[in-house]
Amino acid sequence: MNNNSNYIEEKITAYIDGNLSKDELNEFEKILNSDIDIYNRYQMELSVKNLLKSRIKKQETPQYVYQNIQTAINKEFESKLAKAKQSTALKDIKVSKPQLNQRKYFYYFASAFAVLLILFVAINFNKTEINVPPDKDMVEQSIQIFDKINAGDIQIQFKTNNATELEKFFKEKCDYEVFVPDVKDATLLGGVYNEMNGLKAVHFVHQKNNQLIYTLQLNKKDVVDKENPGIMLAGPLKEEILEGKNWFPCIKKHPDNVMIWQKDDVVCTSVSKLNNDEIHTTLTNFK
Repeated sequence: MNNNSNYIEEKITAYIDGNLSKDELNEFEKILNSDIDIYNRYQMELSVKNLLKSRIKKQETPQYVYQNIQTAINKEFESKLAKAKQSTALKDIKVSKPQLNQRKYFYYFASAFAVLLILFVAINFNKTEINVPPDKDMVEQSIQIFDKINAGDIQIQFKTNNATELEKFFKEKCDYEVFVPDVKDATLLGGVYNEMNGLKAVHFVHQKNNQLIYTLQLNKKDVVDKENPGIMLAGPLKEEILEGKNWFPCIKKHPDNVMIWQKDDVVCTSVSKLNNDEIHTTLTNFK
């Protein structure tokens, strides 16, 4: 097999992406099982790709970013490998199964990978946040209100466990079709109406066992159609709504969980200490 670093890297990438022919696949798997250097490089590239896929959602990363990272990885790999081969201790190692020696090489590159990965994730994560001011961020406002409700700093304005009654209360004040889930597995405690930065907002609270689920609901057009709305969703979250997607989580640096969903004319953020799946299941298990 060609030992050129770029050639090897192309084969590793093609192998991970499933782009090798049957003959190339068989040949490359034999090499993976016999060459510890190539095996470890494959493992690290696979780990990085899997981590990025799980952490970064819907970001079209420019190809040059991948290329710059890969170039830096190759340089670091070759530098550390050259030093490792100069060690007399390493000269005597005989590799039968690369898995046994994977850790030995991994530590050489862990620091470099950590720096590259952190920079890459930071660049892409910052793109998703798009500088939404906290006082206009629908998710951030929902989290703050939920914390105040839990602390007893905000009291329920209209107390009722009847979803129809609460909807009627809200409809008298709003110019859009309000929706309050009437669910089996949680008790409706009531709601609050107010205006947030000029937008008519409804808030309602369910309780499941001893945990609260707070929901902020706004007119979808006010949030996603206006150029500079009083309350907004960060760019990628807004795109999800515009694409018609429903019930998806927002990952925030906060101990509580946030689910974003829509129904007809409204968009909502529901916050709870319950996990995201339980929030979704509870608020969609209608009577």
